[in-house]
This record gives sequence, structure tokens and C-alpha cells, in this order.
Amino acid sequence: MKKNNVMTIMVYIISLTVLVSANSFGQSLFKAYTETSQQDLAQETQQMSEQIIKKFNPQSMASTQQKIYFYEYFSNLKKLVLYGTKLATYAEYEQDLAFAKKNEVFKGLPEKHAAGKTGNPSDFNRTDFNRTGFVNEKYKMMQTNIKDEIDTYKDLIQSSLDSCEHLSLYDLNPSSMTAKNTDRIQYYFQTSESYKAYLEKQDKLAAAWPLLAQRIKKQTDMWQEKGLEPEDPVIDRSITKAISNDGAV
Repeated sequence: MKKNNVMTIMVYIISLTVLVSANSFGQSLFKAYTETSQQDLAQETQQMSEQIIKKFNPQSMASTQQKIYFYEYFSNLKKLVLYGTKLATYAEYEQDLAFAKKNEVFKGLPEKHAAGKTGNPSDFNRTDFNRTGFVNEKYKMMQTNIKDEIDTYKDLIQSSLDSCEHLSLYDLNPSSMTAKNTDRIQYYFQTSESYKAYLEKQDKLAAAWPLLAQRIKKQTDMWQEKGLEPEDPVIDRSITKAISNDGAV
């Protein structure tokens, strides 16, 4: 009983403290408002209105949204290059796996059993009929794992392709395609090791998954300067040198 009374008193004190603090804060705001001149109030209101208009005006919001669209597009474009390279690695996996099965991976497996714990001499020369079964089982397991890996990369590429294609068709506009943004993508194509690795494997990708390769190429070709050969740099080398030297020409 005594404990309950103490708890009740504590709750009452805390509630009273909160109410007094809130009331004091409200009174301080009211006091500041009443003691501020009409001219100062009008000036503060005008400043607040200008800030709100600047922050939430349609043009500013549209510009911000276009920046978001660009960064989303650029991110997915780089994913296309990365995942496309990974997928191309498996373009000839059937032949590679068959070769490994026949010549390399399982070459060291014993042809015959060693004697068992029983020491039965018949165990020494028994033909290892399980060896073939083990090899086939291992081959099937590796084949399944590789197919799962391929399906994963295909799904990732499909997702990034859908995003890039939708953004380029419906969301990106000339305000997104500023010279700065265009140069960023072209600079990526010229200097990226990931893109260089992709170019080395794109023929294998096209042979195994032609539709995916064609859609990726359509996105990368959008940013290439017209009239250049595939081996030519996308942007002027003097620009690259200037960037690498912190602006020194």
C-alpha cells in the first residue's frame, strides 16, 4: 500500500513537471511573439516564405528528381557492365566442365579400393565401381551450382536493364543529360577496368545470351561519341590527363 502511494506521488510530480515545462516554453514563445515589432514579424514571415518557396518550388523539386534519376541510371549501367562480365565467364561452362570431368578435376581419384578395416584381401583388388558414380555425382552437383550462378546473374542483369530502359525512355530529360553528367559516363567508359574487362568478354556473352548482350550494348552505345572506332578513346586524352593531374594541363 505504501509502495503504491509512493509510485502515485512520483507519477504526479513527473506529470506536473512536464506540464510546467511545456507551459513555460509556450509562454516564452508567446512573450517573444508579443514583444517583437510588427515590422520584424513581417520580415521574418517574408524570409520563411522565401525559403519555403525556394525549397519546394516545382522547378527545384524537378531538378532534384532528375539528379536522382541520373544517379539511379548510372548505378544500374555500371551494374550491367559488372554482371555482364560475370555472366560471360560461364558462356562455355558446358565444354569447360566436360573437359574438367574427363581430364583434370577427378584425375587423381584411385582406381581401386584399399583394404578395409577388416583386412579382407579381396578388398585390395576390387574394381572401384563407385568411382564412376562419384565422378558423375560431382559433375551433376557442379553443373547445378553453375546453373544457379548463371540464373542469379541473369536476374541481376534483367533488373538493371529494366531500370535503365525505363529511365532512359520515360524519366531522363535534357536537364539530366547535362554536359557534366554525359562526361562522367563517358569518362567511366574510357577509364573503367570493369568496362575494359566487359569488352574483352562481350563476344562470348553475345554468343551465349544474344538478347541480353544486345540490350546491354544498346545502353552503352547511347553514350559513345559518334564517329569513333571501338578502340578510340571516348573522350579526349588531354581531358583525362588534366583530370589525373588535378587540373594541370
